[in-house]
Amino acid sequence: MRGPTLGTKFLAAVSYLSILFVVPLALVEEDDTFTAFHVRHGFMLFIVTILANVLFVFLDIITYGYTSLYLGRLFNIVVLVASVYGIVSALRGKSNRIVGISNLLEIFPI
Repeated sequence: MRGPTLGTKFLAAVSYLSILFVVPLALVEEDDTFTAFHVRHGFMLFIVTILANVLFVFLDIITYGYTSLYLGRLFNIVVLVASVYGIVSALRGKSNRIVGISNLLEIFPI
């Protein structure tokens, strides 16, 4: 069995670049489980980022801006690390699970 092609790896890596997950989503073939795996992870990472940032806006109102100063920046670093991990995994042709994101995908299958 052959592994994913270079084009497929690149397309899967694009899934982790925020809203750009829609590009591989639109181009993924029906039987391409490799790209679909990464699109699902990229989409869930995007949704978690949006929801967390909305939460941080509300917490900023309550704490007068201290939440985004510390927790928001820490969260964004975690998202950056998870995205880089997903990109590297996709470019290597692996389907490595991202801790936390994979758990959410088990709870909310998409």
